[in-house]
Amino acid sequence: MFRNDTQPEPPPRTTTRPLSFSDDKGNEQKWLPGGPRPALDAFREFMDQRRRDGSTSLSIEDEENEEALVLLFDGGAVCRVEFDGSVLRRTHPRDMRHRLEILTRVDGREPATDGEVTHLGFGNGDTVNAWLAADGRALVVTFDRTSALNPLDHAGAHAASLYDGVPADLLALVRDVPETETTLNVPHPDGGTLVAATGVFHFSGPCAMADGLVTRLQEAGSDIEDTGVGRLLDGFLVMTDFALATVAAAAEWWSAEDVARGFAETAASGQEQSVAPPPGPGGGGPLLPDLGRLRVQRPLGCALRPLRQPHL
Repeated sequence: MFRNDTQPEPPPRTTTRPLSFSDDKGNEQKWLPGGPRPALDAFREFMDQRRRDGSTSLSIEDEENEEALVLLFDGGAVCRVEFDGSVLRRTHPRDMRHRLEILTRVDGREPATDGEVTHLGFGNGDTVNAWLAADGRALVVTFDRTSALNPLDHAGAHAASLYDGVPADLLALVRDVPETETTLNVPHPDGGTLVAATGVFHFSGPCAMADGLVTRLQEAGSDIEDTGVGRLLDGFLVMTDFALATVAAAAEWWSAEDVARGFAETAASGQEQSVAPPPGPGGGGPLLPDLGRLRVQRPLGCALRPLRQPHL
């Protein structure tokens, strides 16, 4: 084929959208187009620094396209995470807290605050639990007895591995703690106990699915539905009108009286606050200023596709 060698090579492709770099320790860095350094150079510098600090996973998030790449160093894998259809990601954290507080009371329980952390939870057997810190960080855990990820059906190491990548201070909220009406403890391979989970999502800067959960889904060829988040939580988050009548119609296992009580008690508690716009494009928001990321924060009806599995 004829080639005119006098023609200049095409310029290298450049990224024209903002990116977020983050790690499993809650560090995050923004990159903006038009800056002095290409995105690749900026990420390499971020990766070198974070690896020296002991990070075991990194992510590059393209918020505009709602997708991210996750580098799992311990697992030797790179995964693509797509956020399209992710209900948790599109729900503003204040709205999520507001709805979980109501659902906790509808279920006949009270929010439990210890220091600066509040525990909310609902369900009987299949459960949703959330630990929310005053600074906006949070851990959301689902437990679906029918899931292939049920730790009761696996050896002890399985339960702990799902929490890999969760920052230590958030992980401490589910380690060696008393069981509650909505939590079940399982043995931890290093001793002590851990709250049983089939889905682990944390808000510790970037909104993210735990790296261990990402790895497990990848290895099993499973999808986000195996975490139970779709069946147990998404339906309450997608409601554009989260009101007594809509909740009562959607959750037939609760009586109308239970639902009315939950809304009334939350209003009477003095904790009722204005909430964000209903979920939808642009309706989400960071738990902390300028947070936006994966992993994952990845909770969530996202699609997970392995890009490669290197031979180690």
